[in-house]
Amino acid sequence: MTHANGRIPLDLLVHLGGDHYLMPGTAIRWAGFVADVKAETDVTLRITPGPNGYRWYAAQVEEKRKACARGRCGDAADPGDSSHGGAWRGTETCAIDVTNWASIPWATFERLAEKWGFIVLFFP
Repeated sequence: MTHANGRIPLDLLVHLGGDHYLMPGTAIRWAGFVADVKAETDVTLRITPGPNGYRWYAAQVEEKRKACARGRCGDAADPGDSSHGGAWRGTETCAIDVTNWASIPWATFERLAEKWGFIVLFFP
């Protein structure tokens, strides 16, 4: 996609329900990852509530505002520079925050994420 960070029209994305949107290729890989985790562990991974897959620009502004209100501005990217925004540091990308990742062994999470092409980073 050739849109600026946080500027992909939502109708070009796959809507997973609520505020959850992913780029088509990411949605396919997410579905495979979730299915494999379910098959191995009987746990269904869930995206953290809120815009925690693709994050449109206004949501990036709101996440930054909330982080700063908590006195932790560094917990959120500057709007337009989010790893959730569809384009980050010259690469098409869409971070996904997983709410229940700790419900399965870390090694399993990491192995299956990498199988499906996800780069595992942990943000406490």
